[in-house]
Amino acid sequence: MGKNLKLPGFRSDDVFEQDESVPEIPFYPKSLPTWFPKGVGPATPLLVQDYGCQRCHLSKTVSTVCLESRGLPGGVLLVLASPSDRDDKAGELMEAGETALVMAEARKHSDGCRVTWAVRCAAGRDPAPESVDACRPYLAAEIEQSSRVVLFGPVAAQAATGVAFNSARLRRARAEIRGVPCFLVAHPHQGASRNKHLRKNLAADIEWAIMSPVEARPDGVVRVFLHPDEAKDWLLFLDRKRPLVVDAEHWPKSPWSTESFRLLCLGLCQDPARPVVIPEELLKNPGVAFMLKKVMEDPTIPKVNQDIKHDSHVLWRALGIDLQGVEWDTLMAAKLLDSDAPAGLMKTSWLVQYGGYKELGHVGSEDEDED
Repeated sequence: MGKNLKLPGFRSDDVFEQDESVPEIPFYPKSLPTWFPKGVGPATPLLVQDYGCQRCHLSKTVSTVCLESRGLPGGVLLVLASPSDRDDKAGELMEAGETALVMAEARKHSDGCRVTWAVRCAAGRDPAPESVDACRPYLAAEIEQSSRVVLFGPVAAQAATGVAFNSARLRRARAEIRGVPCFLVAHPHQGASRNKHLRKNLAADIEWAIMSPVEARPDGVVRVFLHPDEAKDWLLFLDRKRPLVVDAEHWPKSPWSTESFRLLCLGLCQDPARPVVIPEELLKNPGVAFMLKKVMEDPTIPKVNQDIKHDSHVLWRALGIDLQGVEWDTLMAAKLLDSDAPAGLMKTSWLVQYGGYKELGHVGSEDEDED
């Protein structure tokens, strides 16, 4: 990243220096309140080592079954994927390798961190799904007795949130689990143990996860307008000085397709906590279409999006709107910084401080939607 940066006055390292100011992206899967096993309270014995655990096949292959967490409960909880072979042979957590890197950075900001795993038997970097499921009651008990939780890597994130996504793609996301704030951070084996730039990112993210204030949870609800008057009022009273995010969803994929074209909905946002959607049936309403055209063609209202040129084509094809006032395009910004780097939203959200949720639609896939 940054190897082809040619902007005057910039060095390659300047790109990475921006990481510390990247805003966090709230992430609250609706299933979280009921997802963890019920009845796992603070007094449960699941917090201690269970030598007789036979919840999964690992009990027959490891030297130490259900390794005990290290540190006192009640403070910051660090969740890794699974114990190492070194931990398994010693029968306890050994502060070495990537674990030592994590704990050293965590100690800079908190004296009493507790360390546990998504899977408490040694299972390598990619534990089987049945092992993750088997250990969830343990993890639920650990989370309940913590003040905040730092989830390292995709395995820990999936075990805690029930959503399989890569925390290295979505930096500085947080979740709320059983009333406890949880912060997602990349695992050292995702590059930090070998790359000095990624190690700098990891150190900054651990500091953010431990020191970031616990703020009131926003509702995170996308408001879908059901009546034309709702859409018209929102368009009438929007803040004309703030950037307006414009995101059109349509079918077919190409706005110039010869097939029958449909604008399925239009997403608009000025406040990240209060996005709105105008569905297809309301976009056909003459009053809504008139107000929308008036806003979209007003050059004094700044419009932004990822590849907003594409959305301008969609609005022209579907509604005859000539989009004016385009002020920022995150795809173009990414290409200006590094012409050879991928510019999809997953890769650029942390760099240009925009985007984030889109990669949840690419669970288990390496594909990117450049639009």
